[in-house]
Amino acid sequence: ATLAKSPSTASPQTAGVHVCNMRYTLSIINILTAALHVLIFHQPIFFIEAQSNATSIPSIPAKPVFDKDAVSRELYEICASPPGTYSIHEVRIALSKGADINHVNEQTGETPLIAAALHGNEQFIRHLMENGANFSIGDPKWDGLDVVHILASVGQKKTLKLISKINPHLDFNEYHDEDGLLPLHRACLGMEKGHMEIVRFLCQEYRQHGHGYGHSDHPHVDVNSKVLSTPTSRSHGYAGKTCLELTKNEDTKRYILDFMRVRGMPMGDEL
Repeated sequence: ATLAKSPSTASPQTAGVHVCNMRYTLSIINILTAALHVLIFHQPIFFIEAQSNATSIPSIPAKPVFDKDAVSRELYEICASPPGTYSIHEVRIALSKGADINHVNEQTGETPLIAAALHGNEQFIRHLMENGANFSIGDPKWDGLDVVHILASVGQKKTLKLISKINPHLDFNEYHDEDGLLPLHRACLGMEKGHMEIVRFLCQEYRQHGHGYGHSDHPHVDVNSKVLSTPTSRSHGYAGKTCLELTKNEDTKRYILDFMRVRGMPMGDEL
């Protein structure tokens, strides 16, 4: 016998419910797919927008880089100018840019300290020395003399005195130049009034600090008397001469003779 097909038990209402469920599921899938697409392909934009709305952290600006040679030449030009042309502020700025405080100028052979000293710019001298300027560098134009011997040679007592105050440990009794001459010897060679004043100042400086500055093993030895009476040894053209024999300045000679007479020092035939 032929079996009769059993009629479907699904009603039209049930079929409609299944269709709705499928459409709902597809809608959820589409929404999730769209969200995933945005998350994958538009994530950088999202973060850029988020970062743009966030509070930004200020960046530290990079320290500017300056040409060391250029700012070193600038420092020299400032120090080589007459007082009043530049202020100490310009010196500080040049040093803050990295200028070489011991830069030797190609044309003059001078350092900033020598230039400032020759112009008598006390503010510049003090600032340079307090920041490590080397006062022992020689100037070829002055036959290798350093700033102290140059000042003694040109008779700038005020500036030389300032340097001795800034560096109280500087021992004029022991500070020889390449020729073996002391600042006192260089001052004795000068013919101007300023040279005699430097001789007077240096003798007083020795008198005040002779025991400490001379480093003598005999505390009663008068160091300035030794300097005046001891002949030079290494100097070209001046070897074997005392201060009194070196000087042709009558004022300087008179002062030295008086100084020696008060101390009872032998003066030979120089009278």
